[in-house]
Amino acid sequence: MLVNEGNSTGLGRSSIWLAVTDLLKPKAKRLWQKDGKTETLNYDGAEVRVQIQDEAGKIDLNAAEQALLEGSLRSTGIGETQIRKYHPGDPGSETIFQKIRPALTIHSHLPGLNSQIAVRKALLALPGSDAIAIDDFM
Repeated sequence: MLVNEGNSTGLGRSSIWLAVTDLLKPKAKRLWQKDGKTETLNYDGAEVRVQIQDEAGKIDLNAAEQALLEGSLRSTGIGETQIRKYHPGDPGSETIFQKIRPALTIHSHLPGLNSQIAVRKALLALPGSDAIAIDDFM
């Protein structure tokens, strides 16, 4: 099916409601997990990709422990001096923020994160994390 602007909006809305309906099911009967992995389905003759991410798998900017926030900055590869200079709104800091943005939230209200549903960038912020081990885990 060729998707154009007119029917893409309907497909998008339908996909959202399919995901919401799935989240209301008991965990054992769900089609999708809340871990941010992209799932592909065929809906009304079109291929649709759905991604559900629980905010508990991200770092809450307002509630996270300092070590986790610093770890998110370190995971970008910047040094300790740059971490101390980090200032929102500064162009250099904005580049850093864009790198870690997928791992951040203000909605979980948790001091830590749920590693079972966490995004890769959030796991990299954990003290002592190892990128190879995280990739094997995911």
